[in-house]
Amino acid sequence: RFGFFPKHGEDVVYRIELTQESTFRTQTLRHRWTHELVINISGTKPPDSVVGHFIIRNVVNDESAAGDPFYAIARAIEGERFALTMLSYGVPVEVDWLAIRHRIESNLDKSDPRLAASMPQILSMFPPDGVDAVMRALWVTSIPHLRTFARDGSKTTVAGVDLPAY
Repeated sequence: RFGFFPKHGEDVVYRIELTQESTFRTQTLRHRWTHELVINISGTKPPDSVVGHFIIRNVVNDESAAGDPFYAIARAIEGERFALTMLSYGVPVEVDWLAIRHRIESNLDKSDPRLAASMPQILSMFPPDGVDAVMRALWVTSIPHLRTFARDGSKTTVAGVDLPAY
């Protein structure tokens, strides 16, 4: 397995670029935006987790991202500090979703009325751990950290795993 061994009290910074492109008949819609996810681990939580906090910062609309719900969420909580639990292998498993959701609902940019009106329904679709809403890119890319390496060179097929692609 991969390890995740940050020093406690030091920031780990991920720079994330998200791009989505959809084509409907002759029209292509493209959303592209970037942000930084700053994670700071402060302690351990037996048996196999670490705890700390995270901050999303430097949220930048690079191309038509205003209608992207994930961009709206990041903008609404930008610069705020929230609790985080990760598996000791580096996979985020829980954030303070209640506090985050409250912050999003009270700080949602109303410049896109259609998105603002649909945001309560969008927020209700996220699971109670809240990870998918605020650090989906890190969650999905960290899944390989959970799998063990076949040291004998054999191949492994995993059936029945319903994980998102990213």
